[in-house]
Amino acid sequence: MDNKTYVYKESGEEIEIEIILSFKVEELNKSFIAYTLNDDGESENIPVFISEYDGKTIKDIKDEEAEEVLKYYEAAKELVKE
Repeated sequence: MDNKTYVYKESGEEIEIEIILSFKVEELNKSFIAYTLNDDGESENIPVFISEYDGKTIKDIKDEEAEEVLKYYEAAKELVKE
């Protein structure tokens, strides 16, 4: 997979990520991405992160939104498998 792009953290730091999938949670009217960092292509276990995403900046998910976001992420993963 080669969906590498540069984004900004809320702190303003620019980082390189590889986007796995993106999805929108209609109830929150927000978009999110699932992504990895620093994939060297050799590691067997690569952590996946999920963040709110506005097209250039990633933001931490609010605690009160986490359950809903994870529900949508799991549904999106299932659609990708099909």
